[in-house]
Amino acid sequence: MTHIIDASTRKRLAPAVAEYVNTHGFQPKYAFESQLIVEAFAAVQGRILWVEYVSRKIFEDEGKREFIFHHDFEGKKKPYLASGQLQSYVLGGGYTVTPHGIEDDASDKREHVTTGRFQLDLRAPPSLTGMGIMQGFGIETADGEKKDIDFSKGPRCILAYNHEPGVKQLFIVQVSKAKRAAL
Repeated sequence: MTHIIDASTRKRLAPAVAEYVNTHGFQPKYAFESQLIVEAFAAVQGRILWVEYVSRKIFEDEGKREFIFHHDFEGKKKPYLASGQLQSYVLGGGYTVTPHGIEDDASDKREHVTTGRFQLDLRAPPSLTGMGIMQGFGIETADGEKKDIDFSKGPRCILAYNHEPGVKQLFIVQVSKAKRAAL
């Protein structure tokens, strides 16, 4: 079911919409309102080796196309995949989000997290900009085992990021728990 967005919500979402246009090259049709719950505790599943998501972009000479984006995290500053009772989290790592997608950034000063269960020091941002529909992650566990985590089956999730100045944090948002609204 699609809902109508009121003027105050539209104004609050304006920075996220502008960021989406900058990243994808076209105006989004919908906004999803979701309660992003930041749980008190999570458990680290492993270091993220790669991430894959489906996204649409417009290119001047080609028009709107759908792409599968695959990013291999390089170097020693790979982010971590952590899971709580309700959702998954991308924590730490050396990367940034640009109009071209995820890019490694060795100068990123985000702290690394410990292994095992720990208390989250993360706040829910006022809004997120969607990158695309999650397909999967490749992780390496603390004992060196490599695993693929398939997000293409089960609840539909969107890979999104916080677009506040100076902050480029990836989030995994379950669309099944979101309310869709036309922009």
